[in-house]
Formats: sequence, structure tokens, C-alpha cells
Amino acid sequence: MIKLAPYLLLATLVLTACNSNKTNTESVPTNSPAQHVEAKTPVSVKTTTNQKRPEIISNLQVDELKQGVHSNWFAPRYERAVMDENRVAYLATLLEGVEILGFVGTWCGDTQRDLPNLFKTLDEIGFEEEKIDLVAVDRSYKDPSGNNTEWNIKRVPTFIFLKDNEEVGRYIERPRVSLIEDIIKILEENK
Repeated sequence: MIKLAPYLLLATLVLTACNSNKTNTESVPTNSPAQHVEAKTPVSVKTTTNQKRPEIISNLQVDELKQGVHSNWFAPRYERAVMDENRVAYLATLLEGVEILGFVGTWCGDTQRDLPNLFKTLDEIGFEEEKIDLVAVDRSYKDPSGNNTEWNIKRVPTFIFLKDNEEVGRYIERPRVSLIEDIIKILEENK
């Protein structure tokens, strides 16, 4: 059994990664104006025969994650998230005037790891909830409104940082250092 432990760990990592052979974090400035997803769009729920939890597809509110069907993975990770107060305070200064457009998959292990940490960080700094839009996509990275195509979403989570209606950078799929450090680097490079 001890000899099998490394293989079991490797198998678990491979199975939980959303797309393991892709680049971790990218900072991709663009000049296209931001077009936000309309807030409060009704959420559609999609289920399949081999799923225990439904996938939330369309616009998503964090309360749906904290208290809804996905709270079993979101709430514990949100509570366990440990923040470096100095780095969080510094991030707060970089987020001034920034809006976030997030594409997530409630079915995705990378989303389940990063989304609770992102919201814990944003809550710590008092980031205004109306400055973040979340779009939940299905397993083919699509959402009913087509925003995934407009924003060229190929991996989740993808957090797009917008300033003055222009994209200043993206966090894609998983951190190179840590979620906070990667976001700081993206925002520092694109001040």
C-alpha cells in the first residue's frame, strides 16, 4: 500500500485538474472595451446522470456558492483560507478602479480551489460586490449567453481584470506562485 501512495496521489492530481497541460497564469493586455455580462441574469441548472451536484451555468452570485448546493466545497475552503495581511492590503491598493470578470466551472477542481480564496481575499479588503461578475460555464467552457466566445475562454477559472473598460490582464487556471501573488504581479505589470 505504501508503494501505491505516490501513484494514488498522482492519479488524484490528474483527475482533479481541469486542463493540466496548459499555461498557468497569463497577463494578456488587450485594447478591446469591456462589455460586462448583464447582472442578475437567471441562473440555469444543468444536471447529468453521472453527477451528484448540478452545474450552475450563466451568471453566478457568490451567495449561491456560500449557501447553495456547492457550499460543501466552497464554504470550507473559504473558511480555511489564510491571508497575509500585508499582501492583501497591498493588493487592495492595486485593485482601486479595477473590475473583475470571472469565468468559472463549478465542476472544476481548479475553480473549487481558487474561487473561495479569491472571495475571501476580496471580502478582507472590502471589494465592492458589484465590481465582480461571475459567469459559470459548462464542461466545454460555454455559457448560454456566449460570453465565453467573446472573451476567448479556454480554461477555468479565468479572472479578467478590467480598468477603464479595458482588459489589463488575466489569471488563468492555476497559480504560478499563489493566487494573491499572481494577481499582484498581473496588476503591477499593467498599472
